[in-house]
Amino acid sequence: MSQLPRTAVLVAALLVPLGPALAGCGARPVPHDVVQAVVRTPSPDPSARAGGLVDGFPAEVPVPVGAHVTASALQARGDLLAVSVTGTSTLAVPALLGWFRARLHAEGFTATDDSLLPRGAAGAAYGRPGGRELLLVAVVDRGAERSWSVGGTVAPPAPGRG
Repeated sequence: MSQLPRTAVLVAALLVPLGPALAGCGARPVPHDVVQAVVRTPSPDPSARAGGLVDGFPAEVPVPVGAHVTASALQARGDLLAVSVTGTSTLAVPALLGWFRARLHAEGFTATDDSLLPRGAAGAAYGRPGGRELLLVAVVDRGAERSWSVGGTVAPPAPGRG
């Protein structure tokens, strides 16, 4: 569990530069204390894309079928990848959360915590055994559609799997 706050900062570090791209999907401003933490975090050049998945985005990070991807980012962090993907879906919140849970469970993740979520969001933190690979899933109901995000750290795909 001690890795979860670090994961939240990694997710924020990936999402802050994408702020302009996320503005159209109802994203809220990033709190000042998170921005300060991000400014102090060294960051090699990330690869980011608005409106779709960045090249090389790991397949084990789920993207709902029929969803619109608003932004994604991928960044090497030592022997791990920091990942972030945001989007919108017309699925209801429970159906969307169930879809994420099933997909992540199939990839070897288990739900660990939901205390890192912002007020008004539903979701959970998911980890793989060993505590190094962690993903935070959040879903916010926006009326006719839901905004969702998945971010955290995963191991690079095994050769022949990516």
